[in-house]
Amino acid sequence: PLMHYRDQLNGIHANQHIPQILGAIEIYKASGDLKYLEMARAFWTTVTENRTYATGGVGEGEMFQGYREIGKLLTASTQETCASYNMLKLTKELFSYEPKVKYMDYYERCMVNHILATQIQDIPEASTYFFPLEPGSKKSYTDENSCCHGTGLENHFKYSEAIYFANKDDVYINLFVSSVLNFDKQDVSVDMKVKEECPEDIHIKFIGAKKCKLHIRVPYWHRGDILVTINGVLQKTIIEDGYIVMDQLWENTEIHVQYHCSYFIEETPDRSDIISIHYGPYVLAVISQSQEYIQYQIQDIEKQISKQPQELKFYDLVNRVELLPLFQIDQHSYHVY
Repeated sequence: PLMHYRDQLNGIHANQHIPQILGAIEIYKASGDLKYLEMARAFWTTVTENRTYATGGVGEGEMFQGYREIGKLLTASTQETCASYNMLKLTKELFSYEPKVKYMDYYERCMVNHILATQIQDIPEASTYFFPLEPGSKKSYTDENSCCHGTGLENHFKYSEAIYFANKDDVYINLFVSSVLNFDKQDVSVDMKVKEECPEDIHIKFIGAKKCKLHIRVPYWHRGDILVTINGVLQKTIIEDGYIVMDQLWENTEIHVQYHCSYFIEETPDRSDIISIHYGPYVLAVISQSQEYIQYQIQDIEKQISKQPQELKFYDLVNRVELLPLFQIDQHSYHVY
């Protein structure tokens, strides 16, 4: 079916078939037969566009369920962590062949809102199996010797894998995470600093000298104007294929990029009355034990939610409840939808 761009994933095991698609890419690498790479692209496209929760996670009860059915599948058995682990591996592989912004938009969504959110503060050896999305859910953890547990632990050693991609002439900055990129056999590095509470404010410094074309991702959550300065001088912003592009000799150069971070909502594809609330890259969860959906007036979302200065803590002024990014939730009961 994938050879003909048909989605026939209903009822099949998600984390069995995602690794099979990774295997298809390996066949392409060995044989050069393009159809295997095209099958992987077709699979990734239909899963991310039609079978993915707001967090980037996939599957209910370990299975792919009905096509574009999200609102009716908000249960205690959503988003097997292993499936997200392998979707990120697949996304990274596809980006290496086709450096398109859509891959890293998905990667950021899934990494920040599912993988990072699987941590538990007091039990570092624990990991999640499912990540529940029904109203009033709580994360559940396991520490048994299982495939899901082993993968869950490995997740937290992989955060640096897709921040940068580089070849001889190009450097891609895909994820906005404080980090340092060192170039082999060159006395050059890139130092990036980003605060969690200000994901729109990105400081990049080239230490040493390197001539290259720099690509900085314009994230899916950005709304409004972009400000870019080089050594304090405002630049004309050139965007190509979803990336800010600048080509020059970088020699001890400081770059400051300012995107615009705001609230927005996403409806489930099958239930327009069920929404998730986002602030920049973060899915916000309402802290509540209620098992009933909490009501929102979509057109007033900016007025209804207040952000605390210099913190990722939010307050719903109408329902009088707190909202937090998923990665900050530990043992709270929450509503993602």
